[in-house]
Amino acid sequence: MAPGRAGVSGLCRPAVLCQCKEEMMFGLRRLGLSMDECLHRAADALVRVGMQGFENRVPLHLSGGERKRLALGCVLAMDPDLLILDEPTAGLDPRGEEQLMAILEPLINTPVGEPRPVFIEN
Repeated sequence: MAPGRAGVSGLCRPAVLCQCKEEMMFGLRRLGLSMDECLHRAADALVRVGMQGFENRVPLHLSGGERKRLALGCVLAMDPDLLILDEPTAGLDPRGEEQLMAILEPLINTPVGEPRPVFIEN
């Protein structure tokens, strides 16, 4: 390594090499939440979308269905008032569709005031 240059651990990694927990916390940090709250919500959301154990995986290395579940978890962690999903199962195999719908079904039956999905199909 050249003198005066930081090692890889001292540099900011490109976004494509972040970990799932970092991806999950991105929006939460933009909401101004404390690091403890971000970590707590991210962990809860990973469990909610069936991705516990994926915290240190790189999103770029996930399957399409895992990426969709991670994206959904990122949004759910932010506790939105409204959740709009445009063809959420598009491009998924039957197993991936079942996994995603198992996550979404409880949201469909949530009381008013809770985040509720809206499906848009072409």
